[in-house]
Amino acid sequence: MPELIIEPQWKKPPFYDKDTDFIQAASASWKEEMSMYPFLAEIAFQNGQAGYEFWEAPFPALEHWQTYWQQNKIEIKHHIAAREAEKAHPLIIPAISGIIESYFWMNGQPASIGDGSWEALDIVPVNGRERIDFICSRPVHHHSYAQLNELYEESRRKAAVLKRTRT
Repeated sequence: MPELIIEPQWKKPPFYDKDTDFIQAASASWKEEMSMYPFLAEIAFQNGQAGYEFWEAPFPALEHWQTYWQQNKIEIKHHIAAREAEKAHPLIIPAISGIIESYFWMNGQPASIGDGSWEALDIVPVNGRERIDFICSRPVHHHSYAQLNELYEESRRKAAVLKRTRT
């Protein structure tokens, strides 16, 4: 995959800083790449790369994010409890972008972290935007972890209902 330009809308903490102008996704699988680069699907799409439009057929990607969370949540919780932010951070940031993407993709839309973007969603958690803002402001805080865990559980249930209604 060629070098992907990161548009200004993605250059927000905790995902990318304002000095990060591009990412170079390796030839790894999309699952590995998405776990390394927040909002890779949307960034790749903006750069004209095909094959990342998970909002059109979201279920494999939704399952990926659920699996990612299940495989990493205990380690993340351990690092947060031990106040090891530097170890928790690289694991929790993909999980945060993954939950944001999951809710947008369940609504058939590419993810957005702009103001007002959550209001257009039909399938959305209660106080979703506020909860995400809180998590993003303190990603390696115990209360953020707890909220993220709840959002993943809610998204799992909502995705299961959505999958039954679409098949």
